[in-house]
This record gives sequence, structure tokens and C-alpha cells, in this order.
Amino acid sequence: MSREQYQKAFVIQFGPETNPAADRFEGRIEHVASGRNRSFEKLDEMHEFLAEQLAETTASGGGSPSDTKAPG
Repeated sequence: MSREQYQKAFVIQFGPETNPAADRFEGRIEHVASGRNRSFEKLDEMHEFLAEQLAETTASGGGSPSDTKAPG
């Protein structure tokens, strides 16, 4: 598989304190292609990392801007 296939791939690991009923999400997210990662304690923090990495991928020619829109 080529590196380009992983430009928009992420691994998300939720920690033991995650409790969706209490709107509590904590864990770690990693961008597969770059290896960059970030811990998060809120979904907004996870979303921010996703947006940053996807914007960088788009800026470097790894996808079109329409591919980076968040749902919602």
C-alpha cells in the first residue's frame, strides 16, 4: 500500500475514563501517515486535531478541500 492511502487515516483509542452517557471522552488520536498524535479530554480536542491534520494533508496535495469538511 502506498503512503497516500494513509493520508486520511487515523487511529483513535478511548481511555478507561470515557463515559458517553456523561459526555466524557478521553483518549489519544494518531494520524497514521505522519505518526503525529495528541491526547484529548473532550471531543472538541479530538476534532481540532483531525481538522488540523486534514487541512495540512489538503495543503500538501493529499486531497481536495471538499474531502476535509467535518460532518454536521
